[in-house]
Amino acid sequence: MSGGGGIPVPAPVVSDGLVYLTSNHRPINPTDPEQPIFAVRANAAGVIATPSVGSADTPVAWVQKQRGSYMQTPLVYQGIVYVGKDNGVVGAYDARTGEEKWRERVGDGAAGFTASPVAADGKVYCTSEPGDVHVLKAGPAFEKIGVGRLGESCLSTPAISEGTFYFHTRGHLMSIGSADARPSDRAP
Repeated sequence: MSGGGGIPVPAPVVSDGLVYLTSNHRPINPTDPEQPIFAVRANAAGVIATPSVGSADTPVAWVQKQRGSYMQTPLVYQGIVYVGKDNGVVGAYDARTGEEKWRERVGDGAAGFTASPVAADGKVYCTSEPGDVHVLKAGPAFEKIGVGRLGESCLSTPAISEGTFYFHTRGHLMSIGSADARPSDRAP
């Protein structure tokens, strides 16, 4: 596919017949959109250039210019695409149309964000490099629920399994979960 940034780092994400791609670098071709988010139809074939968007017969369903991320992989959750940037700004877009629902800074503006957002139980979790976990209500309206602190730096994306979060911080592997969960309730 042509028309993205020069060095796309985030992994593609597939959901409901669309492939979401993002990059935060300047494009190789100066006529292509800068820092794009693309939603490409999963059945697209051949070389895909940055085409006109919108009709059902074009491979690209939608594009958001200057909204892409450098490191974070997009998150698709409950019909919304969440894209975090390294400066702590998170954008939420309708997964089908690309309509921007909101774009807000979740941290204080001083902390960097490398970890990708994750979601569970109707919430989106964004972990900053200093180890603050910003909790947002999932959905088309921005609502910050709170902040948890890991106590040390964290650049890795957390994993979630069976109600437990796993954080790989600078010096530890942490698991945070329900106090009443027993090891026998979890898969090996």
